[in-house]
Amino acid sequence: DANVVVDRFLKEIDTDHVELVLLHCVTSRKWPEELRKQMDILSGYKQKGVIGALGVSCHSIDALEAAAEEPWVESVHARINPYG
Repeated sequence: DANVVVDRFLKEIDTDHVELVLLHCVTSRKWPEELRKQMDILSGYKQKGVIGALGVSCHSIDALEAAAEEPWVESVHARINPYG
């Protein structure tokens, strides 16, 4: 779960705050449903001031369209593939 990873990274980089955390490599249109537990965990960190902003790394048009409709998303990393 996200809490294990966030806690580990905070320790590894010796900090108590990260400006941006992205859910990486989402491809499904249903990612907001599929990753809701992780989103809730990360929202808890944001409420505590540990994370500044939340977002998603989209690796499909379907995922990007879902991100545009999801209020949780504050930042989008959109992967562009010039080869299709």
